[in-house]
Amino acid sequence: MRGCFPLAGEDTSCLTGGKIVKRYAGKAGLRKDVTTHVLRHTLATNLLLNGTDVTLVQKQLRHRDIKSTMIYLHITTEKQKELYDRFSPKF
Repeated sequence: MRGCFPLAGEDTSCLTGGKIVKRYAGKAGLRKDVTTHVLRHTLATNLLLNGTDVTLVQKQLRHRDIKSTMIYLHITTEKQKELYDRFSPKF
C-alpha cells in the first residue's frame, strides 16, 4: 500500500496516519475535525502561498494530473485577495 505521507520515510497507511493526526489534534486542543485530508490540504495551500512551484506541490501530494493540484491555486488566489483587502491601506 502506498502511504498517505510521502515524507514520513516509510509507507504509513491512511488509517494509521488518520489515528495519529486525530490523537495529536486532540492533545493540541483543536476542536475542529482534523483529518489526513485537512492536513494535506493545509500543506498544499501553505506551500503555494509561500511561493512553492505548483509542480513541486504536485509531486509532494503525488497527484498524477497537474489539474488536481491546480485547484489549490484558486484557493490561494482567493486567500491572497482576502489578505490584500484586509491589510492594504485604505485611501
